[in-house]
Amino acid sequence: MRQSGPKDLRARSGMALIVVLGFVAVLAVLAISLIITMRVERLATNSFAETVRARQLIHVALARAMNAIDADMVGRDALYPGDVYTLTTGPGLITNLFPDLESRLYVPAGLTNALPSSLRLADVTAGTTVIGRVGYVAVDMSGLIDVNLAGKLQRQRGNDGREIQLSPSLHSEIRNLGNLLARRSNEWRRVESPAELYYLGASTATLFTNTPIRNFAPFSQFGPDFNPLGQPKVSLAGDADALLARRDEIVAALVACNVPNPEMVFTNLLDYVDTDSIPRDLESFATEAVPMINEVIFSNAVARTISGGTTETIHRVYMTVETWFPFGDRSFPAATLVAESSPIINVINALPTELAIDPITDLLTTGPRPVAAHPPNSFQQTTFIWEKRTNAPIAQNTAVIRVQMNSGLRVEQGGNAVDLARFPNNNIDLQTPIPPNSGTIRIRSFSVVDPRLNHLPAQWTLQAEQPAPTYTAITPGRINQNATGGEGVSTMYVRDFPLDLPKAGLGVGSVGELGFLSVGQPWRTIALYNTPGANLHPVLDYFTLGDPPVRRSLVNINSANSNVLAAAFYAMPIEAYPGGGGPTVTIAAARSLAGNVIARLAASGRYENNRALSVLGEFDNGLLSALNGQLTSPVLTNDALREALIRNSSGLFSYRQNLFNVYLYAQSITPGGTTGSEARAVATIWRDPEFDDPTNVTNKMLLRFFRWL
Repeated sequence: MRQSGPKDLRARSGMALIVVLGFVAVLAVLAISLIITMRVERLATNSFAETVRARQLIHVALARAMNAIDADMVGRDALYPGDVYTLTTGPGLITNLFPDLESRLYVPAGLTNALPSSLRLADVTAGTTVIGRVGYVAVDMSGLIDVNLAGKLQRQRGNDGREIQLSPSLHSEIRNLGNLLARRSNEWRRVESPAELYYLGASTATLFTNTPIRNFAPFSQFGPDFNPLGQPKVSLAGDADALLARRDEIVAALVACNVPNPEMVFTNLLDYVDTDSIPRDLESFATEAVPMINEVIFSNAVARTISGGTTETIHRVYMTVETWFPFGDRSFPAATLVAESSPIINVINALPTELAIDPITDLLTTGPRPVAAHPPNSFQQTTFIWEKRTNAPIAQNTAVIRVQMNSGLRVEQGGNAVDLARFPNNNIDLQTPIPPNSGTIRIRSFSVVDPRLNHLPAQWTLQAEQPAPTYTAITPGRINQNATGGEGVSTMYVRDFPLDLPKAGLGVGSVGELGFLSVGQPWRTIALYNTPGANLHPVLDYFTLGDPPVRRSLVNINSANSNVLAAAFYAMPIEAYPGGGGPTVTIAAARSLAGNVIARLAASGRYENNRALSVLGEFDNGLLSALNGQLTSPVLTNDALREALIRNSSGLFSYRQNLFNVYLYAQSITPGGTTGSEARAVATIWRDPEFDDPTNVTNKMLLRFFRWL
């Protein structure tokens, strides 16, 4: 066995040293690696923390944007916002505000020129330490169309926001309307942001053009409108009993609208919505859809007959009563004409005694007279006849008979009086030739200015004696010559159904139907527009049908986008009464109406605090003349047709929505004062311009959409 010597020990010691040094080297590498890793991790953690801080600061930017919008609008008492909200001063500044197209796609094309070229940033501090900076640009979207709902229903009477029509002629983004509507229903159900419209255009050229939107927003929500004083409107919902329970507040609102005879107009409203055809007050202008006594025509004639050598002279007096049924949406069954008292007339004779007529004993047709059924928009004549016969020789060649109305007349149907007429106590002198004189028979008539006022003797005119057959002032079977005044002769309409309930074939009614109610003056109804001789009555601003708490897809009445406003008018029916049919509003006419609204609000300087839907009726004859050149026949020839422009569009407008797309930017600041990270995002904010509850201390605001950029 060999023993280890000193030389071997030295060799082993060297090997151990190498091993130890190797371990030390490994440990050193591990230590350095750990240091480097920890440094990287620290840097990554700091970077992540800065990114998180920047993203958290985006929410600060959002909160500040919402607060700035609300403070500005509350401070100005504004209901409609300005175009762009952003910081005007601040320690930070970003010059490349919109670094790419994607950022700009959230801004309506019409407002891109209003965007700031650089963005001011405000400090965010923790104590006295600046931890970040934030900025924002809020762009108004309040006056645009909800692209998700518009055009889903056929245009009718403006009771549903989905009736708002889309058209490539109005909305330049649309390439193919049919494809858009079909694919919206079948493939994509909701657009969440304006940018999606661009991408739909870029990927499917048949839907949208690949340009930023101009007319569309992705969301809408409207609360119930208030009156000009900022108070809830008065409801017209319910049947006649429900309206009676709210009589005082309805009458007070009519007074606020400067409606003449408000108490009797309220009675007229009850007749308008109840389901019968029996006027509540025959001594008033309250109107039901019944035949109305419109004209009374008097004539007489003397004839001679010879039979068996005997000459008989026959004297007859005729009273023809014309009834008018000026309603186009229905017929009226057979009725009865009844005198209030007997005799109906007094006859003061200047004829020979033998021809003198006793209007009681000589009435050939005694008692009530049957009135034929009335088709729509029709006249009927019912004739009373008095007769006197004599065999005595009558030598005179001319004679005069004087007649006086001695009784009012009623139209009755089913045992109920439905119309009443009273006449002035004028003398009616009729000259009549007695054979063998062959002079012309002459007739005279009473005609009423407005048949709704036929219970007032002062509203009847005794026409001058007329020779047959001209009868220029005597008008059987047509509108009376003296039927003038107010807004002019127009079709009458009575709903006979509660306004807020859907009536078969018509749907729900509208506040605009108040325009059919007479105010007790000849041919003057509640005025929805500036009518000759009177200002409009702003009933659209004071009454409601009991709107639901949330309504969708309406148009903000204060919008300055004429193509958006025009969409609410386009394809609207111009009908003399609901369901009456007629032409629809053309693109050109829709633009004229929209331009008028914008001009009226601009001229009055009130668009920022405007609650008035009645601005729809602030137009004059100049606008009507322009529209008549832009519409197809029949044009706006009477008040009912003119008011259709307002009646059938008012339900598509509201002011109670503010909508914004907000571009958000944030920087985190390191303890060393350098920029740690930045973040960008876009959000859609909805704001209610009104308090929905008297206990509110701020206006409600909702975050509707959010996306990181």
